[in-house]
Amino acid sequence: MKWRDLSRKEAERILKDLKRKSELLKLEDWEKHYGIMARRIEEKVGLALSII
Repeated sequence: MKWRDLSRKEAERILKDLKRKSELLKLEDWEKHYGIMARRIEEKVGLALSII
């Protein structure tokens, strides 16, 4: 993903998948942060809030 341009939909899908995988680790008391490395993400304003 690092050198790709991502649409908002692709970025949301990746973040939701990361969130799902982190829940499998059962680390409830941990503060979790998710991130994506990409060349460009379309319409990224408010993206993090869309997966909460």
